[in-house]
Amino acid sequence: MLHRVILIAFALIVLLATGSFVRNAVWKDPATLWGDVVEKSPLRPRAYGNLCAEYARKNPARAVEVCSKALDLNPEYLVGYYNRGAAYSYLGQFDKAIEDYNKAISLAPGYAHYYDNRGTFFFNTGRMKEALQDYNKAISLNPSYVNAYFNRALLYERGGEYKKELEDYNRAIALNPDFVPAYGNRANHYFRRKQFQEAVADYSKAISLKPRSAELFNNRGLAYAGMGRYHDAVSDYDRAIAVRPAYAEAYSNRGAAYLGLKAYDKAVQNYSAMLLLGQRAAHVYANRGVANYFAGNREAALGDLRKACALGNRPACDMMRKFFKHS
Repeated sequence: MLHRVILIAFALIVLLATGSFVRNAVWKDPATLWGDVVEKSPLRPRAYGNLCAEYARKNPARAVEVCSKALDLNPEYLVGYYNRGAAYSYLGQFDKAIEDYNKAISLAPGYAHYYDNRGTFFFNTGRMKEALQDYNKAISLNPSYVNAYFNRALLYERGGEYKKELEDYNRAIALNPDFVPAYGNRANHYFRRKQFQEAVADYSKAISLKPRSAELFNNRGLAYAGMGRYHDAVSDYDRAIAVRPAYAEAYSNRGAAYLGLKAYDKAVQNYSAMLLLGQRAAHVYANRGVANYFAGNREAALGDLRKACALGNRPACDMMRKFFKHS
């Protein structure tokens, strides 16, 4: 049975420092508020720094411009370096982000989240030793800092240190029992080791906290399928698709579950849905070919397997020779 396993890769957590403010009806959102403050007080670095924070995710290029203005006004403005570094990270410019965080840490070396964020930038540039040093430093400064444990777990997973990975997810969850990403990633850890019951338990907890996550339903469905509980798997894929109707991976996995249930016509429908969504990879044709063959649609099966074989799917070529020796 051919299908791809899709696991959630939760993003590394980057925090933004913003000043506190009081909302007023004249401002429709924080960016408008701080834009108004900048217009009225163009020499206040703090106003630019907070406007930068509001832009960082939505318009990071603009955030860089605004934070740079704050730093022009005050080259020692800590929040300006912190937020501009975060904005650079959203642009994928991690070397510049690291430079800004180096400066921020030189100005304020006692903040755990500064080291944690710089650790994520080192992680994204492949500088794992430096990333680990920063996560360890963040934890030494604040042993209750959940994000550092979570991000260090990702680093341990990348390095194949799976026992340490699990320990850090356990710590993160102990510190914050409502931390959805830690449950999701710990479930992925269990899934990769075929500990499907443990995976289902963690996915279920994450779903209870985030009941509109298509990825969590999809992943729990994979765990159920790993246990041979195909009806439960189909139910979860149904929920994933209800949340995200164009979720191609869920159609693929539901098709595989229907193959496991020998509901071949339904499997064909799901692989066909993937093709309608533009997922025309070789494995989709190969899987639909298998489903068509067992559904008794020999001509359609041969066409699908030929297409998959032509696209370079070797198992499809082998199945075509096996199923259609004289075709």
